[in-house]
Amino acid sequence: MLHRAIILYNLFRLSATHAILAALIEAAKVLLIF
Repeated sequence: MLHRAIILYNLFRLSATHAILAALIEAAKVLLIF
């Protein structure tokens, strides 16, 4: 049970990191356009 919770936490953390990186990339695109 604990092992599964750790896996779920890691998946959530990875998805959150991916979302932050995607937002930064989108912001960089906007800055490059202007």
